This record gives sequence, C-alpha cells and structure tokens, in this order.
Amino acid sequence: MTRPKEQLGILVREAGEIFTVCSAAKSLNISNIEAAKTLARWATQGWLTRVRRGLYAVVPIEAANVGQAFEDAWMLVPDLFSPCYVGGWSAAEHWDFTEQLFRDICILTEKQVTHKKQVIHNIPFMLTHIPSTLNFGTKTIWKKDKKIQVSDPHKTILDMLNIPQ
Repeated sequence: MTRPKEQLGILVREAGEIFTVCSAAKSLNISNIEAAKTLARWATQGWLTRVRRGLYAVVPIEAANVGQAFEDAWMLVPDLFSPCYVGGWSAAEHWDFTEQLFRDICILTEKQVTHKKQVIHNIPFMLTHIPSTLNFGTKTIWKKDKKIQVSDPHKTILDMLNIPQ
C-alpha cells in the first residue's frame, strides 16, 4: 500500500494540479467513492483545497493558507465553465488593449448562467451566456498543464461591442 504522500505525487503527475474526483479515482486506480473520501481527508489535512463539489486543487507548499492556492485564477476556467472562453475586459487586458487591471475575470460560456457574478475560492468571475454559434475566434493559451481559450484580439473587440456590459 502506497503512502498518502506518494499517492498525492502520483495524482499530481497524472491529473495535474486541479482535478475531479473521477480523474483522481482513475489516476489512483481506486473507486470514485474511495477517491472522494481520500480527497476530502486530504482537504481537511490542508494538502488540497475544495474548489467546488467534486473539484479539488493542490495547495502549494509555499502558500500561507488554503485561500492562496492559485497563482493564476485562469487555470480554474476550463474546469468550472467549459465550454467557454475568457473574453471582455479580461481578454483586453491579456492582449494589452488596456493598462487598467480588473479583479473580476470575464467568462463567456455556453452553459446556462443563473448567477452572472460568482465568487469561487475568493476569485470573482463575471459570466455571460452565449449560444454555441458565438463560440469562435479564440486562441489557446497554456497555463502550466491547463489549456485555456481566450478570445483573439478581433473577437475581443466584437464581444465588447456586442455585449458592452
């Protein structure tokens, strides 16, 4: 039987720093129920943080507390809101269209949105529902092992004109 520290190492190598219960079960070769219990135990011990139900992230060893688990909040976007892309003012900031810094991350998603403003793990997200026909004109950027879609410069301007809020 492998030690918890070794299991966590295997999980991070195979699933990355942000993972679901299902991906943890697959990486550790255990049942989903056993994976959920293990991840909950590790979260209680401070090794992981629960982002939302079924989604966990590794707490970096240098983090002062669990609330500082993410060095880049964009890494959460694909796991939380896919199919989606980062757009609006967040994309404008990414493409250097503005020098203004925004705290909220603007997300355009195909998922139905009941609450436009969501705060997840102390990170504010502003969500806008778009039909799948408007999910085009994106560029892929990589943040560690996460593939993130961001609207390209032209699409950023179109979105800001189409959805000014």
